[in-house]
Amino acid sequence: MGLKRILSLLTVTVLVGTSIVGCSSSNGKDSSGDASGDKVVVDIFQFKVEAKDALEKAAKVYEEQNPNVDINIETVGGGNDYGAALRSKFQSGQEPTIFNIGGPEDVEDWTSKLEDLSDQPWVDEAFEGTLGSVTSDEGIFGMPFNQEGYGFIYNKEIFEKAGIDQRL
Repeated sequence: MGLKRILSLLTVTVLVGTSIVGCSSSNGKDSSGDASGDKVVVDIFQFKVEAKDALEKAAKVYEEQNPNVDINIETVGGGNDYGAALRSKFQSGQEPTIFNIGGPEDVEDWTSKLEDLSDQPWVDEAFEGTLGSVTSDEGIFGMPFNQEGYGFIYNKEIFEKAGIDQRL
């Protein structure tokens, strides 16, 4: 079973936000799978602490259905510097098989380590606009798996005193 298929099966939803990518380089472990039934190890390094439990459950289900696959999930987030931790992983030779990227700058910074996912079947199912931050002239380098919404909360009284019309 290939890395691209593992990536596709592990990801539960295709939404906008943070993206998860597959490395194109090897860390010495066989993450591509083979017909001989040898053990396949997939190391996932990600920063969405709120997705940690769901990813671990999905990995467990996948491992039960594919006993020759071990999936290791390491989450670094919640105020920790994921970017520095990811660079450290690569510098130490412990390159993850799959890791998060946060958008166009990360695509540019990590291009040499990213796998082009343009040929994956889920690409056609992605919501309009969700692949823009992980797409370059060379291909599509991430699968969105998280959606975040941001809003503003304001003090109506202060706006009224300032004479600002609050109607949309």
